[in-house]
Amino acid sequence: MFVLHYTSEVLGVIAACFGTVAIAMGTPSPRIDHPHAILGTALLAVTALQVLLALPGLRPRPDAGPKREVWGAFHRWSGRLIVGFGLLNVLVGLQLIVAPFWMWLTFLVYSALLFLASFAVECFACLLRLKTPTVYTEYGTGMTASEGSSTETYARKLKVQYNLDWYPE
Repeated sequence: MFVLHYTSEVLGVIAACFGTVAIAMGTPSPRIDHPHAILGTALLAVTALQVLLALPGLRPRPDAGPKREVWGAFHRWSGRLIVGFGLLNVLVGLQLIVAPFWMWLTFLVYSALLFLASFAVECFACLLRLKTPTVYTEYGTGMTASEGSSTETYARKLKVQYNLDWYPE
């Protein structure tokens, strides 16, 4: 799932960069002082930052404890804000070009489908979390103190719990 998420994010940033360049080249005098351009540029920068912060070395390991939790909360909420402000920026763009009704309708249907898909994914993730009981302890890993008494057992449990086989060093 991580590879799919990261790949789609990278492709999205690349597509947005190409789109920005194409619009700038295709417009006789692009208005970079318009709120649509300012918001779009800011969103592109924050999205590129999201991609960079997910690179190995910048992203804390899954077993990093509170540091990973803070990073995860930042990643999730900044991603949600990017999507929300991105949708708002599309509305500003539609207003700017005085879009016909069919464009507004297409955008509203797309937004509704995006919302429903996000809601379904969140519900599915909650169901998965409910089916996987975790015992929180001083280790913050879902292990009891007796299971974590040996370093080797602790490392093996972490590897199984967080599936660290895929985690790039």
